[in-house]
Amino acid sequence: MKIAVAVSVATVLVPMLFAAIACYVYIHYPGGNNELNWLSNKGSHGFTTMFYEYVSSVAGNGSNFGGLANNTAFWNISTAIAMLCGRFIPITGAIIIAGLLQQKKYAPLSKGSLSADSSTFGLFLFVMIIVLNTLSFLPAFMLGPIAEHLCR
Repeated sequence: MKIAVAVSVATVLVPMLFAAIACYVYIHYPGGNNELNWLSNKGSHGFTTMFYEYVSSVAGNGSNFGGLANNTAFWNISTAIAMLCGRFIPITGAIIIAGLLQQKKYAPLSKGSLSADSSTFGLFLFVMIIVLNTLSFLPAFMLGPIAEHLCR
């Protein structure tokens, strides 16, 4: 369970870390967006755009919002590193879990055992995955639109 939780947390932290680095570079680069020309939408909407870029790189196909000019050395290298982390952290976690399961001693089924081959277990697992991912990513994705609406 510790390995599975660590993998789940890492898949959330990697895009957040890279989005934080991108925001830092965007703000502290001499000349800012006038020199970088990254974002057509500034402010919180720009953060959501950058965050989506990394979430998509880590867990998807690398798509982005239209307001991000991402064909630069910074975006190409940082999204490639994020993509490698997003692919190899879960693979490494699965290999570690498989090794630990191989070493585990067999325990016979009893009344206290959880049956993992029922549709109830599958549905519960699916709902928990959806809820945890929603709670992990939704606040950061909603930061842009909500802050943009409230600051007008």
